Amino acid sequence: ARRIDWQTPFTQTLDHSNPPFARWFCEGRTNLCHNAIDRWLEKQPEALAMIAVSSETEEERTFTFRQLHDEVNAVA
Repeated sequence: ARRIDWQTPFTQTLDHSNPPFARWFCEGRTNLCHNAIDRWLEKQPEALAMIAVSSETEEERTFTFRQLHDEVNAVA
């Protein structure tokens, strides 16, 4: 959890007060796109960010953080 940028810090790591359900990182808010792509874009834009392998054709495609950022923004 310390490696994630939080918009709102969580107040409790795990709430198990309603078994069998559990709540993780209670009250915390984060942005998945920021943590997975945006924060790395400035530091290492040409670093390998993702290897995608098609389950149908087995074609492999690689993306740098810059390319992945561009792909995400194209469909956002």
